[in-house]
Amino acid sequence: MHVDAAYGGGLLFLRRFRSQLEGIACGDSVALDFHKMLFQPVSCGVLLVRFAAAFAPFALKADCLNPASTLRAVEPVLAEMADLAGELDRFHV
Repeated sequence: MHVDAAYGGGLLFLRRFRSQLEGIACGDSVALDFHKMLFQPVSCGVLLVRFAAAFAPFALKADCLNPASTLRAVEPVLAEMADLAGELDRFHV
């Protein structure tokens, strides 16, 4: 089960509200968007998964999605992140 905590997930950092979010621990994956409740100025999110095998569907390679070979020539760290990213609209190479 996936938990979409994009808005309310930021409340985990406040003891006052933590008890209201205990059910998050039951999920197999959780999405948090730091640019929403935590007021980051640019899109900033994280997908946490219980089992690494959940990333297997992201292994699909498509030339239209910033191929890692192009990114590796510019910035090796970005190439590694691109292999795990679901949304690649921020890389303009």
